[in-house]
Amino acid sequence: MRSRRPESAGASVPVPSTPAASSAYAPLLSPKKPLVLRTLIPRTTILALYRDLISHTRNISMSNKSFILSRLRREFRANEDVVDPVLQRKLYQRGVNFLKNSFGGIL
Repeated sequence: MRSRRPESAGASVPVPSTPAASSAYAPLLSPKKPLVLRTLIPRTTILALYRDLISHTRNISMSNKSFILSRLRREFRANEDVVDPVLQRKLYQRGVNFLKNSFGGIL
């Protein structure tokens, strides 16, 4: 059986007019700095980087090919749950630089 909603539940709740209450929302209402939207890198872009890194390991003629593959997989798995946009961009840029520099001079 459903309980009835009290009559006063639908009424608006008065907002306290204390200075502490109004100053708590002041940064939300009038920011002094411009609002910067930080978005996450799309999953497809990160997966494309992963595939590029994996495919470039085929060109390695050293015996450490399996180590590099396992290291790549381990790094991507360890950081797959990153939700901080700044850290995610830093990790993505690290992967791009690693790819641009031919795996740090290995290739």
